[in-house]
Amino acid sequence: MRYLRSVLIWISFAVSANSLSTAVWGASQARGRDHNLSVAVSIIVSPDGFHQPSIELPAGSHVFVILNRTGFEEVTVSLERMSGKAPADPPAQQEFGETVGLSRARVVKSANLVPGTYRLRVANRPAWLCTIHVN
Repeated sequence: MRYLRSVLIWISFAVSANSLSTAVWGASQARGRDHNLSVAVSIIVSPDGFHQPSIELPAGSHVFVILNRTGFEEVTVSLERMSGKAPADPPAQQEFGETVGLSRARVVKSANLVPGTYRLRVANRPAWLCTIHVN
């Protein structure tokens, strides 16, 4: 009987916590995005290049999770802020550059993005570009 009572108390607590988190999430959605929280962005690099050739993101803090699915031993991925809107223009600033190897099939990098155009590129693969538009 004691076990059943503790299970029921735990279930009541879990339901209450879930209702509270749902209420908080709904309230934050109604107000808009919390700019103090980072947005996770999954980037997959396949044997054909980036899985998504173009992404739109809101301005703010982002955590990029870059997955190496190329089959190559390693790839170096760079995020660059562009001076113009064309991805072929020279970059104004490099936000990060990181090598993703087979032993570490993913890398996690943070970047605070301001409105503008960015590009993700893979070193030695000029056709492998992902344009990021930040609003």
